[in-house]
Amino acid sequence: MQSDALLVVFGRMHLAVLHFPVALLSVAAALELLQLRASSEVRAAVIRVLVRVGAASAVLAAVTGWVHASEEPLGRTAELLLDRHRWIGMACALLAVAAVVMRSRARAVALTASALLALLAGHFGGELVHGESYLTEPLRDAPAPNSTGGAMTSAAESEPSEPTFADVHAVFQARCIECHGPLKQKGELRLDAVEPRWFEPGDFGTLVVRGDPAASELVRRMRLPLDDDDHMPPKKKPQHGPDELALVERWIRAGAR
Repeated sequence: MQSDALLVVFGRMHLAVLHFPVALLSVAAALELLQLRASSEVRAAVIRVLVRVGAASAVLAAVTGWVHASEEPLGRTAELLLDRHRWIGMACALLAVAAVVMRSRARAVALTASALLALLAGHFGGELVHGESYLTEPLRDAPAPNSTGGAMTSAAESEPSEPTFADVHAVFQARCIECHGPLKQKGELRLDAVEPRWFEPGDFGTLVVRGDPAASELVRRMRLPLDDDDHMPPKKKPQHGPDELALVERWIRAGAR
């Protein structure tokens, strides 16, 4: 129905408005703290505008966020993360609204708390999209340098070898996990770990046919034209390159282990 579609569109506005309260409330809090040290009529007028617009955008972000949360199913592991994200966002909005009618020190405290909550809600929102520990993931995955400062290599590494799931996991992590990982499972499909159902016939064929990339539904969808509805990843998402596709095909040809 048209009303249902409009509700979905309204929920997706969350992605457009969520940045406003983070910026506006943070600047308002900083100016309010300066105002406590040295009063300025001009600064006070700017603070009033920032607080009112920031509070309005925080409320809009919170409401659209609640609607957006019901748009797509999330995995069970995301439920706690989602609860943190939206309740912190609600608390941020309520504090921002309260700051509109507060004065002096009370407003400074409310604005500072609201700005910090906006940043925290944004962090949890990022983890909802990109996965938990997304912020620190590059630090964990950084290769350890050897004593001369270069990456450690060996003769065995220079020899071509059959790819394993560890090799293709990087491709899935970059292109697929956002929609087929621990937080979201579109089509009830996960690609963050090997599952037996990958190799079993399903409604849309067999995802991975060991030894036969051409017969694998995964490869078929990756090879489709970008404007095809079945192409994966969807055309609005970051796309795999020819080297990544070749790696996935080699992995399947080698037995998909």
